[in-house]
Amino acid sequence: MGKRAFLDPGTMRLKTWGYVLTNEVGDIPMDIAEDFDLEPSDGYRWDGTQFLPFPYPPPPEDPKKLALKDAANKASKDGDTKALAKALEDYLS
Repeated sequence: MGKRAFLDPGTMRLKTWGYVLTNEVGDIPMDIAEDFDLEPSDGYRWDGTQFLPFPYPPPPEDPKKLALKDAANKASKDGDTKALAKALEDYLS
């Protein structure tokens, strides 16, 4: 048995590869070269002829963290420490 890659059927994103016949139900298997070494976590998508970089989007920022950053910026500009204290309290709760 040779090396196989497994693609997500909805996105054609590389999920994993190895020396196994199947992965999760529905995954699309494909035979790959023995020297194949792409890292699935780096994000690659099969376009029908080759794997192309397809990075994962960054996770969304926490709204509480964004509010805290905004309050800190405002406090550094105009000295509004009450808003900063409130944002910090909200962030920690």
